[in-house]
Amino acid sequence: MSFGVLLIVVILVVFGAASSARAAENPPLTLARDGFFYVGGKPTVVNGRQYMAGQMYVEYRIPARKTHPYPIIMVHGGTMSGTNYTGTPDGREGWAQYFVRQGYAVYVIDQVGKGRSTHLERTYGPVDLVDSQNSQQRYVAQSRTIPPCSN
Repeated sequence: MSFGVLLIVVILVVFGAASSARAAENPPLTLARDGFFYVGGKPTVVNGRQYMAGQMYVEYRIPARKTHPYPIIMVHGGTMSGTNYTGTPDGREGWAQYFVRQGYAVYVIDQVGKGRSTHLERTYGPVDLVDSQNSQQRYVAQSRTIPPCSN
């Protein structure tokens, strides 16, 4: 066997072991219910057409084995959406799945006029574009951009 073929076999074995370990850490979620709904809102007419404004998108996951009486409600920051809680940039599960695995019912919202809640310019004003570097520094790669605290 050539060195290149041997190297590929070793990489595949290591990758397969890592995937198996990750799967063992996070077995499939067992849910009683999951889905989404909208809360609130009112009909708004824009240019002769009727739209819904003021509603809030809510995504929920109820574990099959609920062990806590009170739910966790996750509210995102101003420039983001509830998807911040449902996964990480590198593909790992998010806080929503973590708390479902701990036996909590979890509700993830998108604030009114943001994310999956409808944004109507006439109701909320123009969309402010957010500099991607700002989001990168604040939410994705904090360890690279925020200096450590000194005591």
